[in-house]
Amino acid sequence: MRTWPLGSQIYVIGNVNNHNYTVGKAYIVAEIDDDGTLRARDPESGVVGNWLRWQDVDSTAPIGWQWVRTVLPPEVVLFLEAFEGIDQITLREPMKARLMQRLPSLFDAILDESKKMRAEESPTPPTPTVDKSKGDAALRRFFGGAPETDKDDDLAS
Repeated sequence: MRTWPLGSQIYVIGNVNNHNYTVGKAYIVAEIDDDGTLRARDPESGVVGNWLRWQDVDSTAPIGWQWVRTVLPPEVVLFLEAFEGIDQITLREPMKARLMQRLPSLFDAILDESKKMRAEESPTPPTPTVDKSKGDAALRRFFGGAPETDKDDDLAS
């Protein structure tokens, strides 16, 4: 189990014992116990939280929603933010380890490694291509928007 000294910046990456910290957020190590737990201070509010385990923290920030939202088109971000829990997504550790070796092209690396991991985990037939214009038209109708063109009528076929 890796630990960091008092005053170190850490990031919460898990929640094994139902602590009151936010996963993905940075904190400062404020108190260390000899039973494998620590308490951390929120650098913004100064509040020290309850006890959490070292296995729930890391010295590097998790790659999660805060990063993902910066590389997605604005309309996709807006759509996904309508769902609960989207801010809790994080990159799986095996993927993170592979990607850290492939920086500086992190976006391309995530896509490449995701394809490889999916193929390794469950070989399935390739995903069919989707006509984006039909999908967009279906979403507009679902959310009550008017279709932009007559080609939206093709959805019924």
